[in-house]
Amino acid sequence: MMIPRTPKLACAALTLLLAACVAPPQPLYEWGNYPDTVYSYYQDTDDWEAQEHMLRSIIERANARNRKVGPGVHAQLGLVLSRQGRDAEAQQAFLQEQALYPESAVLMQRLAGGKPVGKALQLQSADKPALPAAAAPAGKAGAATKAAGGGRAKSKNEAARARSRAGQSSSPEPSSDSGAAGGKTP
Repeated sequence: MMIPRTPKLACAALTLLLAACVAPPQPLYEWGNYPDTVYSYYQDTDDWEAQEHMLRSIIERANARNRKVGPGVHAQLGLVLSRQGRDAEAQQAFLQEQALYPESAVLMQRLAGGKPVGKALQLQSADKPALPAAAAPAGKAGAATKAAGGGRAKSKNEAARARSRAGQSSSPEPSSDSGAAGGKTP
């Protein structure tokens, strides 16, 4: 007994119909004519008002379509505004870019005239707990420990390398003018 072809064909046609009805994926960002705007910026056209208008239209179109503005659009607007001498507006554009894309914070703060790296490092070191003594890098405390006789003793090869880096003889035997610093540890 043979199964009729009609159910198979109907199933295949239904599958194709449903696949055709699926909407194509929407773009993640609204770019508009952003590449052309950036190109004209780097060509030094000095037509800052036209570039500002193009960038603002990209932002408006994105808002109208409920899409995100592409990364860099607000930053480019800030650069164009700063070229026009409108620094307060440029800073607002940089802050908007930073709000939308936090990974751009360091660059946006630098463009806005701040120095975020130093501040970020200060905040980071203030937030982090101090390293335990064993994990702390050898600084003044480490040098004081070694001067007091603590720490590990240098091998002959390590002492020779240290002396050669300091410009002294590379022989493992201490010279008469090297004193305690270049000699063997007891």
